[in-house]
Amino acid sequence: MLLFNLQYFCCNAKKGNLVRHFNTMHGKYKNDYPLNSTERKQKLYELKCGLIAQRNIFLKPQNQSRSATIASFIVSHKIAVKCKPFSDGEFIKSVLEEIAYPLFENFKSKVEIKKAILDLQLSRNTVMRRIEKSRQNVTEQLQIGIDQCVTFSLQIDESTDVSDTAQLIVFIRMITNDFTSKDFKERVTLMKLPLFKLVSITSDGAAAMTGRNNGFIALCKQDDDFPDFLSYHCIIHQQILASKRLNIKDVMDTTFKIVNSIRGKPLQRRLFKMQNENKEVDLILHTDVRWLSRSRFLQRFRDLLDDIVQFLEDRGDSFPQMRDVNWLCDLAFLADFTGHLSDLNLKLQGKYIIIVDLINCISAFKANALILIRDLEKKNLQRFSNLEDHTRKYPNVVFDSKKFNDFKKLEDVIPFISFPFKEDLNTQMTAKKAAVVSN
Repeated sequence: MLLFNLQYFCCNAKKGNLVRHFNTMHGKYKNDYPLNSTERKQKLYELKCGLIAQRNIFLKPQNQSRSATIASFIVSHKIAVKCKPFSDGEFIKSVLEEIAYPLFENFKSKVEIKKAILDLQLSRNTVMRRIEKSRQNVTEQLQIGIDQCVTFSLQIDESTDVSDTAQLIVFIRMITNDFTSKDFKERVTLMKLPLFKLVSITSDGAAAMTGRNNGFIALCKQDDDFPDFLSYHCIIHQQILASKRLNIKDVMDTTFKIVNSIRGKPLQRRLFKMQNENKEVDLILHTDVRWLSRSRFLQRFRDLLDDIVQFLEDRGDSFPQMRDVNWLCDLAFLADFTGHLSDLNLKLQGKYIIIVDLINCISAFKANALILIRDLEKKNLQRFSNLEDHTRKYPNVVFDSKKFNDFKKLEDVIPFISFPFKEDLNTQMTAKKAAVVSN
């Protein structure tokens, strides 16, 4: 077929026709290139290369066009995600054209690179169509998922965009089939993951993960294909559970209500900024789902405390807590302590953090927490900058270390955080403490 190079013979490959054509048109080929000879192999290789080159002549423009379209979709997606104008596509293309000359001057394929950039379609209308196509595709995928799912649930939240326009956000979560240990095992087999090397599994501690009989960990341990492995409760989740022992509801409810009345309403937010136009001020919204955001939330609230009080008085709102010295003392203390917890959480995260680092961080925090407790008992506030500032502002306030008993409650809970790795810890006592923290 390579020798004949005729579409007719490729479609109607009858032996008699092939033999007759070969003897008539290529009779010398048999003598010039004997069977099984090096010359014949070389000739065959050249013919194959020629055929591939011919195909590429027709396929190359098609591949280039497809690559340009994919690149156009990628840029359009980035523009949509960053909420940039559609016309930015033309700006991006013009920048690429200008930097192509100095950047690819020494490249052998510089001509092809420059041509590919010129072929890139990023006009305003094209970007708009690309984004619309992407939206339609996502909608179709969502519709297919809804049609195929067994059950689904909705999560609804009100949010504001960059222009402070309120918008309703609806999240849908679908279940097509339960992702059990069997499904996990199938994926592991597909990925050719050597299960015999497994030494531990860490989960978030939810019942679906750690259930005694039907939990994911339990089902894996019951499977004979899984080796004996250790199971851990995520140390960051444990740290957050322990942190919830603090009694901060009164402070958080009041601050959240005040900030929501200012930051959550566009008009009030603009008025607050106008009142403090000479300062770079803005309040931080807080959601109880992200517990660790309380540190920044409380710290910013306290930094702007005087401005907030003045704004509320001008508006005619009454919050007696803002003049209550004891409440302000609690606010200062919690701003300091949540800062310590946030610092710990950041140390527990990271790509190259190993279990030894986690143990060291928790052990160091435990020792530091005991020192902080003793400092409070001795009225040493060097590590509590907000609380120290509060006592300076109100020197006549009676400092009672019993006020911070909530902090001391953590003294019994802290060992639970490192429970999976400590052998000298009383299991029953730890379980009771864990139950108290969870509740």
